[in-house]
Amino acid sequence: MKILLIIMTALLSLNTPSCRASIDNSALIPPYKPDDKVKMEGTSPDWLKSLIMVQLRIETSAFDGDFESAVNVLNHYAEMGVNGLWINPVYDRDNAKNNGYLGFGPHLLDDKLTGTNDVEAGFEAAKKFVDEAHKKNIRVFFDIITWGIATNSPLAAEHPEWIGIYNTLWNGYNFKHKNTQWREWFIQQAVNLVFKTGIDGFRCDVEPPTTGYSLWKEVRRRCYANGRKICIISEQGSTRNGVYDFEQNGVGYVKAGDWEKIRQSGNYYISNNIVDSVKSGVGIGIAEKQQGRGKFYTYNICNHDSWNPIIQGNIIKFGYQAIFAPFIPMWFIGEEWINPKETPSVLYFNKINRNEKKKKPNSLFFEKIKKLIRIRRQYLDIFEFFPDNHRDANICKVEVNGNNLQSYARYKNGKGIIIIPNNNDTNNIFTFIPPYKNMGMSDVKNIKITDLINERIMLTNANKSTKIKINVPANELSVILLENEKN
Repeated sequence: MKILLIIMTALLSLNTPSCRASIDNSALIPPYKPDDKVKMEGTSPDWLKSLIMVQLRIETSAFDGDFESAVNVLNHYAEMGVNGLWINPVYDRDNAKNNGYLGFGPHLLDDKLTGTNDVEAGFEAAKKFVDEAHKKNIRVFFDIITWGIATNSPLAAEHPEWIGIYNTLWNGYNFKHKNTQWREWFIQQAVNLVFKTGIDGFRCDVEPPTTGYSLWKEVRRRCYANGRKICIISEQGSTRNGVYDFEQNGVGYVKAGDWEKIRQSGNYYISNNIVDSVKSGVGIGIAEKQQGRGKFYTYNICNHDSWNPIIQGNIIKFGYQAIFAPFIPMWFIGEEWINPKETPSVLYFNKINRNEKKKKPNSLFFEKIKKLIRIRRQYLDIFEFFPDNHRDANICKVEVNGNNLQSYARYKNGKGIIIIPNNNDTNNIFTFIPPYKNMGMSDVKNIKITDLINERIMLTNANKSTKIKINVPANELSVILLENEKN
């Protein structure tokens, strides 16, 4: 080889946060556009490609547990560079655990969240929160429940003809989903939520197994016909059918019985080859022949149904699998600052302890995550490229000697960003030659190599025969930009 380049990635800037001001990614979030300015990519709004999503519960995340005080949550996520919030159910309920998934129906908002028992004023309170989110370029998605209602819901007495059998799994009444009057009522309530609160779409609980596709197709049609270009997210895998834009858990389905496993793991690409998965579709989308042939898929690290936090301070699990991979990153609030598990139940009921973020190891990890998001936001042409067939995503293998976890490159328009994980408890020196041909960089001659984590140019005027030797600290990521010197 003509040149042996040694890059020492000590991650100085991340391990000594006092040397720099706290990272603020808010200016890098793509501007919120009103619907008449939104373009479509296939059947989906074009802003889906920029989504980085977090799921949260207003009751446990906001200072006072209501929409008004949740503005501080918006500030936190704007600082991170997150621009999509999936909000757990906000509907009226009355049960011992305050479980929003066992509510009264989508027509009534919880007065504890809105601060009023006036129905229309409640919608206004929710709209103020959504409007504030839009000012910060953040999209908002409401959870919505089609399976049924709590047994003490007034709707059960008002419309007994809509009510089916008792559901022992969720301790409520099923709706009669084939009842035409109920379907029309529910469709209109969903449409009302969009227009009264300004939300950008829904995450549909237990869909499509509950109602299928036709109900949400009509919700979508009415919203689009009246100028609202919403996004509809199913909980479980779907064939899309122009109805659902993507599913909550995009990665991990190899066979139908994998549902419980994937929502408790969040580490699919620590044990499975990420590039092989993307290119073959195995483990992406629904467990059938059409795996991985849709446009958008999430990498859901964890959610309200997870029993435990997944990341727990591991930058590889966060960055390698979600932030830099060709997916929409999604996680439950608190993973970014190592929020502890304090309740013997799923994360939905867990306490969100903001004081934990002030601890040095936690604040350091928070800065690391913001650094990774910053890189994703700075290179939109690479990280926001979602082809119509996800198997055609701009990702390829980087063969790195001595690395037991597949390194990969993301690339576009004559540039490439290489992601090298060290998933070991010891520092390691790795050697590789970038796959320029596979990265669409066959014509480059004078190459500039930059360490994006530490924002340092490592070499200029390199060539394609340059061998790169890199020291990656234990349980850390190296992120390297390759570009033509003329760029």
